[in-house]
Amino acid sequence: MTQPANVPSLALYLGESYATARLFDANATPETKTKTTPAKTTKKPTAKKAAAKGLHFEKSVFLPQVSLKTFLNQIKTAAGENEIKNIYVVTSYMDRLKPFRLGGSVVQVVPDGFENSYSAGHTQYLSLAAPSLIVSIDEKTDEEFLKKELLRLKKINSEINKVVFQLPEHLVSAEIRTLIKTFFTNENFKIFESSNPSDLEQIRLTLLNAGSEGTKEEIVSEIQEMFGEDASIQFWIKDRFQKDFENVDLYWSSSFFLKNYLLKNKKTDEAFYFDLEKWAHVSEKTSPVWISPWGPIRYEHPIFEKFEVDPFSELTLNSVGQLIVSENNPQHEPGPFIAGRSMKALVLDSFYDELKENPVACEIFGQINTPTLLQKLENHFSILEKGQTLEATLLSREELKQWIRAKLLAWMHLRSVDNACSIFGDLSFLVSANPSPFFRLNTLDFKWADAMTDAIKQQGAL
Repeated sequence: MTQPANVPSLALYLGESYATARLFDANATPETKTKTTPAKTTKKPTAKKAAAKGLHFEKSVFLPQVSLKTFLNQIKTAAGENEIKNIYVVTSYMDRLKPFRLGGSVVQVVPDGFENSYSAGHTQYLSLAAPSLIVSIDEKTDEEFLKKELLRLKKINSEINKVVFQLPEHLVSAEIRTLIKTFFTNENFKIFESSNPSDLEQIRLTLLNAGSEGTKEEIVSEIQEMFGEDASIQFWIKDRFQKDFENVDLYWSSSFFLKNYLLKNKKTDEAFYFDLEKWAHVSEKTSPVWISPWGPIRYEHPIFEKFEVDPFSELTLNSVGQLIVSENNPQHEPGPFIAGRSMKALVLDSFYDELKENPVACEIFGQINTPTLLQKLENHFSILEKGQTLEATLLSREELKQWIRAKLLAWMHLRSVDNACSIFGDLSFLVSANPSPFFRLNTLDFKWADAMTDAIKQQGAL
């Protein structure tokens, strides 16, 4: 349904470390796009042109410096007296949870003897349930037992508010299942039930949905707090924006969006994506099972192959004095040196000379062009250079950058089709500026705000 011009809609990309938003009029005519050539810069429209396109606001922020709540307030201020009631979100924010054990506020109700059955044969993965928050059920279970168990559980964690039922019909009677569900409903628990309690992958999926609920609610509640409880919030799920979904869908929101962008808009079945947060190979191919950090989960998803070097990985010296890219989890907080807060250099920092000329990076990292930050960055890389003890492997910042770029190009060459590669994303210029002689490059014009606006209008959601 078409909304009146004075009811702006919000397209919000919420990444792990940065967010991008566009506030625009629903009935504005979308700009016709044509194939573009590689470019280092993308100028923002002037105020006059923005008004003609129906734009109210467009901005990107680094989330460790500008909170989501503050960013949403900036958007609301930009809307003035106009109400924002249609919010469309693409996200990779849930990836923040991947290094962690989940289930710290989730009660798990299982038949006696089936405690932690979801992890059978997969003990090397992260936990999805706290053993101390498990309630074991047998044929003698009654309401008095459940009350005592709840008291025990709240002594362990007073903030428990979610419960997962793993109650096979052949092991737990209908009467007891009804008793348990009624009890936890009356205690204001959010209930998650496994549709197939005998399926370990299904149990794992249900536990992941429960363990991710708090983060999902944090996002939704901040949006509702700013724009009202009646605001329509739709997330990109598989091939469209929609209101109803499972929390597991949010882990793949951005990957599905990128796949959809390639297939529908550019008629390309694979490409290389270069963003501030990740460098990856995106394909139309899918896999039926997600090998998640918490174990295998049956979930059809795009094959999204990340490059071995993460832009947010730390640059450090190993025990024998070699400059290496750390294999530890990416450092999204406090982020790279160029953000102005970190005391550790990340892979992104090695590309400082290129990033300080890029408008997207300059907007997200507002201090990137300050003399003070440049001096600190040079001092830090000087320490890293002097700390290297093996002469045969000495690397300056420039040499490190060349090494990373060479690995990128070799990785792309191995996956190229007919000696051609398509690339897209805010940092695609890092590759296109120094292309490989072994394959042709085709740079696709991609900007989160543009792609989301087009997807919203193509869906007819407005």
